[in-house]
Amino acid sequence: MTNICVYGTVYNNAGTVEESIRSVWKPEYEIVIVDNYSTDGTWEKLLELKNEFNLRLYRYKCSRGLGRNIALHKCPENSLTAYFDLDTKYNHAFHRVIEAAEEYGSASAHALVVDREYAIRRGGWRDLNVAEDLDFEVRMYPRIHVPVIVGENANPELPLYLRERRYARGTLGFLRRLLKTYLDTTVGYGINVMNMLKIRSKRILAISPIIIPYAKLKGAHSYYDDLPNYSTENLERLSRITPPRKLGINEDLFFFYMDYHACKVLRECSSLDNIVKSIVSPPIIKLSGISIIFWITYVKSIEIALRCIPRKSLTGTTKVRKEVVNWSESSNYCSPASGSWWWS
Repeated sequence: MTNICVYGTVYNNAGTVEESIRSVWKPEYEIVIVDNYSTDGTWEKLLELKNEFNLRLYRYKCSRGLGRNIALHKCPENSLTAYFDLDTKYNHAFHRVIEAAEEYGSASAHALVVDREYAIRRGGWRDLNVAEDLDFEVRMYPRIHVPVIVGENANPELPLYLRERRYARGTLGFLRRLLKTYLDTTVGYGINVMNMLKIRSKRILAISPIIIPYAKLKGAHSYYDDLPNYSTENLERLSRITPPRKLGINEDLFFFYMDYHACKVLRECSSLDNIVKSIVSPPIIKLSGISIIFWITYVKSIEIALRCIPRKSLTGTTKVRKEVVNWSESSNYCSPASGSWWWS
């Protein structure tokens, strides 16, 4: 039987750690957690749960990426590893993907299950606070990708940069952490001058004099044709996509998206409808133009979209196109700015 190690890092998530651990726990799993010297009672809560869930606990001063790398190395040798976030409650799909990785060798589904030694040979986790998962996953090449959500974050309605506020002390501390967020994002995205212009983020461009030398210092690397790494990752996922039903996963959890730059490579994503139709049964909701990252998004329900995409992104001033992909209904449009939102 394959040894399974589920690992993660945490800082100030006392209110969510128990539910998160319960959702990933199985008696046969090893669970390794690195705490970044939490100050809100998280460490004390973990100690309470240690015996019930057979936790292996460590404390290190670390970023998310460094904490995950430490936890990865603390997993037993030759184990199959899956990382998790301790502010997220996981569903049955998380365990199905682990089972699939036992069969195929590795698997992903907005989480990654991969052999410990292979992950370490590929460089493990970088010392980043943001986009560390993207930087890690783009180097792992999992055998299959299952387009489903495996859990729900405790704060899905907040953009990432606002989630950072809970970790900062005071306004100055938040601004420092926010700057670090953008700097680490450039490394995780593999930013260089060319794809910085492609991304067209006003915030990133505004601090580009800091970003470019920082990215070079950290060894930021674009893995394919100067595309941002999230585009490379999306194209890799598309080449390994596997129907959820094949693994016994509820299709209601289906969530698949393609970013703007990957769509350019795919000639405007004209083939995606047929690919999606082949892996999940219609009707399917197709959302277009939410953001550069979520340029084309497919879900079975708007509820699933709201678990993955901040509500602000869906209610901004940009027009979002909604199409019910059952191959007969026509598209319809709504401008959220008009005050009539299409999920109401």
